[in-house]
Amino acid sequence: MRFRDYLSVAAKDVRRQTGRSTLTIIALMISAVILITLTALSIGAKKAIVQELSPDNSLTTITVTSTKAGGLSGAFGTVQEAGKGSGKLTEDTVSQLTALPHAASVSPRAPIWELNTFTVAGSSKQFVAQAQGVTPQLGAVSIKAGQMFAPNDAGHNIILGYGYAKTLGYGDHPEQLLGKTITFTTQKGYRGDGASITGPTATAAQVEAFNQTTTQLTATIVGITGQGSDQNSVFLPMAWARNVRALNAWENGQLKSTDQLTNDGYGSIVVRADSKSNVRAVASAIDNLGYGEISTATQIDRLSQFSTVMWAVFGSVSVIALIAASLGIVNTMLMTVSEQTYVIGIWRACGARKSTIAAMFLLEAALLGLIGGALGGAVSVGVCQFINQHIAALLQAQNLGAVHVATTPIWLIAAGIGVTLAFGILSGVYPAWRAARQDPSKALASI
Repeated sequence: MRFRDYLSVAAKDVRRQTGRSTLTIIALMISAVILITLTALSIGAKKAIVQELSPDNSLTTITVTSTKAGGLSGAFGTVQEAGKGSGKLTEDTVSQLTALPHAASVSPRAPIWELNTFTVAGSSKQFVAQAQGVTPQLGAVSIKAGQMFAPNDAGHNIILGYGYAKTLGYGDHPEQLLGKTITFTTQKGYRGDGASITGPTATAAQVEAFNQTTTQLTATIVGITGQGSDQNSVFLPMAWARNVRALNAWENGQLKSTDQLTNDGYGSIVVRADSKSNVRAVASAIDNLGYGEISTATQIDRLSQFSTVMWAVFGSVSVIALIAASLGIVNTMLMTVSEQTYVIGIWRACGARKSTIAAMFLLEAALLGLIGGALGGAVSVGVCQFINQHIAALLQAQNLGAVHVATTPIWLIAAGIGVTLAFGILSGVYPAWRAARQDPSKALASI
C-alpha cells in the first residue's frame, strides 16, 4: 500500500467514528492551547522584561545605595537585612567609586522632596514632581533630545523624563518640548531658593500663614531623557537642587541657610560600567566597599530565573494535560480495534502483513494528534492576540507603553503541533500492536 492509501483509510476511520474522534481532537486541542499559550506567555514576559529594563543600554548601569541587602537570594527575590551600610552617600563615596576599575562614570543623585507638582506651558495637565538633582556630566542621564546640563550649571534648567513627554503627546517628537517653560509648585512652607520668607519681625499669625503657602518656581526644558529607568523623573542641575533643598530661616536676627543635601547625603549614586561584561565586577567591588548595589543586569538575571521556573511549572501542567488527552487516544483506538475485528481478519486473510495493520492504526492515531495540534496552534494565536490587546489597553489607560506579553513565533506553533503529533503516535502504539497481533482465523470465527 502507498502512503496515500494508508492516509485514506485512516481518514475514513476518523470520519466514521465522528463522536469519539471529535472529543479526542478537542482534548488534544485544549492540551496544545495550554502548552503553546503558557510557553508564549513565558517567552513574551521575558522579552518584555528585557525590553523594559534595557532599552537605553542601561545593562551597564549600577545604582549604589547607602545600605546593602543581604541574606538568602534566589529566583523569587532576596531576604533583606538592615544595618549593613555606611550611613549616607557623600562626596567621599563619589571619589571611592570613581577610582574603581571599569567605572566609566559616577553620577550622584539627590531626591528633591520640596517640589510637589509641575505643569508644562501649553498643557493643562498637572504631574507629580518626581524630581532629582544630578551632576552635569556625560552619561549621568540618557538623553533622547536636547542636551545634558552645562558644567557648573546652577540655572533653572531641567531635563524632562520621556514618560512625561509621551503623556503630553510628544512621544514621536520630544524635541518640540525643548525651550518650553515648566512651572513647579512646592510643598507648603517651602524655604528654599525663590521662597518669600517672612521677616525676623513677623508675627505668629504671619508665620503660620507662610507655613500654609506654596511657592512657584519656573524652569526651562533643555533635554528629554531616553526610555528606561529615567523616563519618569525630572532632573535638575545639582547646584540648583542644593539651593532648592536649602532651609532658610531667621535666627537671632540673621538669615541662615542650612545645606540639607550635605546633611542628608545623596539619595543614590549611578555608576555606569565601561561594558556589559564588566558590570558584575564593578558591582562586586561596590559591595566590597560596604554599599548596596542594584544593577539592571542582575534584575534581568533574577527575573529570567523566575521566568524559567514559571515555564517549568507551566510545562508540567501542559504535559499532564497531554497525558490525559493521550489516554483518550488510547481509549478511542482500542475501541476502534475492537469494532474492526472482522475487518482486520479480512485484511490479514487477504495477505496484509502485521506491519501493514500496525501502520494503518498508527497513522490514524497520528492523524488525531496532528489535527488536534493544528487546531490548538490556531486557537493559541487567537488567545495570545486577545491577551496582548487587553494588556495593551490596560497599559495605555495608565499612560504606559504597550508590550507584547505573549509571543507566538512560528517555531513555537510548529513545536506544539509536533508534541501533540508525537503523543498521538505514542498513544497509538499499543492499540496498533493489539490490532497487528490478532489471529485472522479467530477474528473471522468470532463474527
